[in-house]
Amino acid sequence: MKKFLIILMVSFSLLMLEGCLLYGERGEITVGDLVYKHIKTNTDEYYCVVGLSEEGKQKSVITIPNIVNELKVKKIGFLRSKTPVGCISSNNLEIIYIEKYLEFAHTYFFKDCPKLKKIICLEFEDKVNECYDYNPQYIINNHNKNNEERKRLPVYVFPSKDYIEDEQNILYSYANIIYYIDIETVYYIDFTDNGKIENFPKNPIREGYKFMGWYKEIECVNKWNNEIDNLNEITYSDDKKTLKFYINKLYAKWENI
Repeated sequence: MKKFLIILMVSFSLLMLEGCLLYGERGEITVGDLVYKHIKTNTDEYYCVVGLSEEGKQKSVITIPNIVNELKVKKIGFLRSKTPVGCISSNNLEIIYIEKYLEFAHTYFFKDCPKLKKIICLEFEDKVNECYDYNPQYIINNHNKNNEERKRLPVYVFPSKDYIEDEQNILYSYANIIYYIDIETVYYIDFTDNGKIENFPKNPIREGYKFMGWYKEIECVNKWNNEIDNLNEITYSDDKKTLKFYINKLYAKWENI
C-alpha cells in the first residue's frame, strides 16, 4: 500500500510538471529587438512582448511583428495573478510600430521610456477585447518615475471615424500618412505633427517589378521630395469633435523588370 501511494504521488507530480510545461508560461526567447514570453493554454498558444534585447535598447525605432517562430504575437506585457509582468526600459526608444493590433495588458509597460512619443498600429482590428472590457487603462510612459509628469501615449491607427471613440481610455488617433502599393491596398501608415515625413517605410517588394519610389498621386506623376514637400492640412469632422491635421496619401510607382 505504501509503495502504491509513493507511485501515485510520483505520477501526480509528473503530471503536474507536464501540465506546467504544456499550459501557462513556457519560458522566454530573444528574437531581434525584442524579448518574448511563450504562453500556452488549453485553447491558445502565443507570444507576449516582455522587453527589449540589448540590440533593441540602442534603437530609436522598433517594429513589433505579428508572427514569431510561426506563433502569433498577441500581447504587450501580461498579468500573472493580476500582477503586471513585462516592461520596456530604454533611453533611446522614440517610436514603436506594431504590425498588427495587440492587446496592451497593463499600464506600466512603457514607464521607463522617457523619449517614447507615439505608437503606430499598422493594422488595426478591434480595440474592444477581453482585457479592455474589464480593465480600462491608459497607455503611458514616465509613470511615477522621478516625479515626472505622467504622459499619455497616442496610438495611431488608420483614418476612420469608427476608431475615434475612446471607451477604454486609450488615446486612439488618426494616422496622417498612408502609403499605398496600388490604388487601394494600404502598405503602411504613420503620423507626424510637423508637416514632414520623419521615417519612410522599407521599400515594398512586388514580384516582377522594381520599386521606383513614392509619388503624390495615383497616376505617379510627381515623386515625393521630403526636402521641399509638405503634407496637406485638412479638417475632419463628425458629430462629436473636429480634428485638424496634416494628411497625405503616397503611392508606390512600379516598373516592369
